[in-house]
Amino acid sequence: MRPFPLVAVSLASPALADFPATLKDHILPGYATFARVATALADSAAQSCATADLQPAFNAACDAWPGVQHLRFGPLEEDGIGLSIDYWPDPKGSGAKAQRGFLLGEPALLEPDTFADQSVAAHGLTGLERLLFPGQPLPADPCALIHATALDLARTAGRISDGWTQT
Repeated sequence: MRPFPLVAVSLASPALADFPATLKDHILPGYATFARVATALADSAAQSCATADLQPAFNAACDAWPGVQHLRFGPLEEDGIGLSIDYWPDPKGSGAKAQRGFLLGEPALLEPDTFADQSVAAHGLTGLERLLFPGQPLPADPCALIHATALDLARTAGRISDGWTQT
């Protein structure tokens, strides 16, 4: 008998035993915080689209996300919604292309239920970063897209947080 399987089983058992504590002390509060700051960002975006006005709320969301982004299981992986928060890397620039289409396209695409079904590359924190800190001038006023993206982020963060509380 090789010792490796016994070592692997003995190392896995404490991790399984600590899951309820990890859920209570890390996962639930982490996702609740992320949902709260994402909602605050959406509320701020509803009031103003100015980068200076949104930067504190955007920074808070960016600071909260790393606290839970490593949890690549559970509600975060349902329907691949984790990508709609942080679509990175984007080597083909599909997020910028999709956002250009939104900026020049039909305003109806920015309605919450419709926007949620569009390319995830244009969503989330990475999408907002491109809008708030563009590398090149944007082809149109980004305000409606900023609002739609922030609202979608808040809805997605809430859905993930709610998913964990139902486990």
